[in-house]
Amino acid sequence: MAFYPSCNELLFNFREQRGALTIHRSLRSVLSHFALFLILLCCTYPLYKLIANYRSLAFIPLLRYIPPGTVFIFPTLVLLEVLRKYHNDLYILKPGKISHIGGRLAMHHIIPVVKYSDIRAIVVEQDILGRLFDYGRIEIQTAALDDPEIIIEGVLAPHELADLIDQIRAYYLKSGQNGDSGD
Repeated sequence: MAFYPSCNELLFNFREQRGALTIHRSLRSVLSHFALFLILLCCTYPLYKLIANYRSLAFIPLLRYIPPGTVFIFPTLVLLEVLRKYHNDLYILKPGKISHIGGRLAMHHIIPVVKYSDIRAIVVEQDILGRLFDYGRIEIQTAALDDPEIIIEGVLAPHELADLIDQIRAYYLKSGQNGDSGD
């Protein structure tokens, strides 16, 4: 199943200036956090009922001062983390370059940009859940740094996307274009 356009379709869109390919983190990559949210919700609901029913009893004096709804703080925090992880990163494949807009919902905002012709290595990493649900991490490395320049986290079909980036890189290396279109 193809999640991404072919290299020729994407290059045609680049030439016709129809826009870039934007990639978000996959919902599959936050399934474990969402499962944790559901487990916490199932565990805290009985605790909520317990605190609400036995609040007036004197044998646990601390229960009188705790509002019953405070037990839902932990599931709420986990749900907020799921939303933050999903919406925090945006990856854009533009003509001639790839960029990562990171930290959209964080205090640290980064926008690294790498030209396709500068890419030296594309590494795909998947854990066990990533192999089962077909999501993973792609590291794009250049000669400038020892560490990866761009890390694409939690994308669907990472091998397919890595092949697409490699084909676009090969096109720009073969054609000698740097792909700068002024944006």
